[in-house]
Amino acid sequence: MSVHLRIIIQIIVLKLCSAGFSTGRIKEGSFEYSTLNGWMTPKEAVKLCEEDVGCAGFTFHGVLIEDVEFEMYFFSYMPRIHFNSGHPNHWAWTSYKVSRDFVLFPGILINAPDYSRNKRIRLGFDMTQDPARAERICFKMAHCASLVQVGKSEEVAVQDSVFFNWRYNTSHHSTLISLHADVNQVFDTDVTAINKCCPEVPWYTDIDISNTEIPMDIAMVDCKISKQEFHTRFVKRRVPVLLQGCLPKSWFPDPVNNNDQRFAGLNFREILQRLFDRGNDTSTIVSRPKLRRNLIDKMRAKKFKISYKQAEAMYEETMNSQENLKHNPSFTHTRTPNDAHSTYKEMLEALRKGYIRVFLKLSNLKSKLDCYQKYRLPGTEKLLKGHEKCLVLDGFWKPPPMPDDLYARTKYDNDLAWIIMSAQSTGSQLHKDPDHTGAWNLLLTGRKWWAVLPYRAMIDDFTCDTSCSHESWKDGSMAYTWFKHILPQLKDKKFYGKRVVEFVQQPGDVLYLPNGMPHTIFNIDDNVALTENYLFDDGVSTLVRSMALDKIRDSVPWWDEAKAYRYLYNQHADKLLRKEMRETYHKMTSYASKYGQACD
Repeated sequence: MSVHLRIIIQIIVLKLCSAGFSTGRIKEGSFEYSTLNGWMTPKEAVKLCEEDVGCAGFTFHGVLIEDVEFEMYFFSYMPRIHFNSGHPNHWAWTSYKVSRDFVLFPGILINAPDYSRNKRIRLGFDMTQDPARAERICFKMAHCASLVQVGKSEEVAVQDSVFFNWRYNTSHHSTLISLHADVNQVFDTDVTAINKCCPEVPWYTDIDISNTEIPMDIAMVDCKISKQEFHTRFVKRRVPVLLQGCLPKSWFPDPVNNNDQRFAGLNFREILQRLFDRGNDTSTIVSRPKLRRNLIDKMRAKKFKISYKQAEAMYEETMNSQENLKHNPSFTHTRTPNDAHSTYKEMLEALRKGYIRVFLKLSNLKSKLDCYQKYRLPGTEKLLKGHEKCLVLDGFWKPPPMPDDLYARTKYDNDLAWIIMSAQSTGSQLHKDPDHTGAWNLLLTGRKWWAVLPYRAMIDDFTCDTSCSHESWKDGSMAYTWFKHILPQLKDKKFYGKRVVEFVQQPGDVLYLPNGMPHTIFNIDDNVALTENYLFDDGVSTLVRSMALDKIRDSVPWWDEAKAYRYLYNQHADKLLRKEMRETYHKMTSYASKYGQACD
């Protein structure tokens, strides 16, 4: 046995036996005690769990800092804490096991259909009054996993195994489970255990979801919400939300009763032509993220009200700009959409066959005057009401409550912003957004069906297995397979106390999606959307983790990470975020030194 293997086995033994805090994750899906879940400090979570005799421990994403709030996930039993020294994703989680040796709750967990066949012993006292003493008696008996007492009876039933999925809540039973029991004595259904062999589904143009009922599980809020309140309620608490009313409702077509979906007077094909009127030029030509950010700031200062002369000035700036970003656009993803540089001719063919899905970077867009000319008051420089639609089409807009991109402040040329054109029945497979960013998405026409796992889920646990799924799954635009086969298996299940968030995005809706949340999209109609990825406060600690593990330098060597860290620490972070940054960096570098090079 190698030294490295001995270290891993030693760590696993510690994870199984030791009370208190340790690094690693308690997997979702089994033994959850989600009634206690919520945002709190580790110190508060310890107090809550130790005082609640039904709690065995909890887990959270983050390093151990007593006075920083994290989202805590609680459990009634902890079979093991998952930790692999070769996977830094595990280093980012912290778990806690209670100091007592039992959990106790009203009701009964049966270990066989005939509960009456359990062994019985005389206990001689009410175990709810002295559960520690009752556990010591159980511990001394061979194969004792649990004791069950009826009322204040002096007798208890001794169970050699228990099944949490066979729990019956009764007022006259009490059940004590020994936390010394072996993992092969205490069982629960693992709701993450799903069939991931995805079958063949119809071709895009043959898919029919007309009779599908889609719930609206997502939170919704008026776009008039202040930046501060939006940051507090949704960014800091990592809550997906639909912003409504950011732009006039009259701008957007009814996707159900209007087959001619238009924005700014242009239908799907006309918008495509407007974006790609350069003949057979590729879909990604010149990237100008600095220029675009500068123009957006100018538009915000003018409250998105400009004259035709100012529109001409924007046109000249985009036409004459010498900026051309050449570097890898992401350090977490090897590819971003349209890296293949599709030509306009290829897109027209995809449109004809019904599977077009094209991403054009907003920093590639050159301002065009045709749209503004439609709103120009003849003989003047004045633009009529509605010209703001042209700014949206040119990519010079962002939702008013959305916080600023922290990457821009660190001189990182974040270029993760697109206008997306998608054909009906196409989509995107389950994925996380790049570079620890959250995202906003404005829908201009059509509808999108979203499914979001609202926590830092492991994608491989919830996506089709390529080794046994139909080859159609290999097409990155084929999302219907997931919605048809995987999603029905996840409905009505909870993971860390949370259900899959399903909803339909309508024209004019702006989605905010926190970083690290796997999501997938099915396009109900042909649609056009604007989307952009920002670094928000909730992504800073994960960015620091990548810095500490030297995961960025090879992809973006021009970025001064040390200077970026100092800016975020000294100019942006509050006292608690500074502490989180320091502790995250220290812990990650410590593990990297201990375990050497490792892969996510």
